[in-house]
Amino acid sequence: MSILVGIDDSAHGRAALDWASREAGLRGVALNIFHAFPWPLAGMAVSGRRLSLWEAAGRLVADAESHARKLAPEVRAELASGGVPASLVERSAAAELVVVGARGHRGFHGLPAGSVASQVAAHASCSVVLVGPEPPHGTHEIVVGVGDDRADPALGAAFAEAALRGVRLRAVHTWLPITALTPATMAPLSSTVGQLERREEHCLIEALAPWRARYPQVEVEGAVISGSPRHILVEASPDAALLVVGAHERSHLLALVLGSVTRAAARHAECPLLVAR
Repeated sequence: MSILVGIDDSAHGRAALDWASREAGLRGVALNIFHAFPWPLAGMAVSGRRLSLWEAAGRLVADAESHARKLAPEVRAELASGGVPASLVERSAAAELVVVGARGHRGFHGLPAGSVASQVAAHASCSVVLVGPEPPHGTHEIVVGVGDDRADPALGAAFAEAALRGVRLRAVHTWLPITALTPATMAPLSSTVGQLERREEHCLIEALAPWRARYPQVEVEGAVISGSPRHILVEASPDAALLVVGAHERSHLLALVLGSVTRAAARHAECPLLVAR
């Protein structure tokens, strides 16, 4: 298998290349560098400016390949014409991981900023990592958002990443307390909060159990926290090498909502975000 990285000339794009190159070296797999450039349809005139931009794109890819060869065991680079999200999604079928910047330079040639990341994260055949412009501050733990599904791909990915890096895994399970709707208050029902919290702690223990057995070498810290998963996971990101969430929205009321969590983490997390499949 291989890692596929989509690049552009933004700070996010350069950070994605650097992260993907190091990750390919860590995993011992090939790195495929990809940059798409919108080319006029057949029969349409090509301006001098368009030709100069194409040449600049070629230099971008060549420089990226030269940089990646210092870190990855095998590097291939491709400059293609066409749409960026569709091209990356198509190529994701042959990749172990797709890496893109969380927000590109004008979103890759004029696309709305962040649209490439969101489209690739939503439709790729494999897991996707969204990388911000700054390197992660934390290196000693992986943080994963946990629903109550043992088969959640986020758990498998998080345990595998923690084992690969030899770091601790922090599993965060969030829940929303029932509130008392009265004219006087909307406070949590104190008589049931303790029961609900114990139930959620049991859900986390059950969800982690099979993965603990599969990865006994991974140190795991579980955390059950009442509140918004978006805020809680973003707040946990400064100490993380990687933040992991699932790729699919869950039907359970208390489960993570992928769209809002991914958007918040892509914008505000202080570490790369892995959207797991």
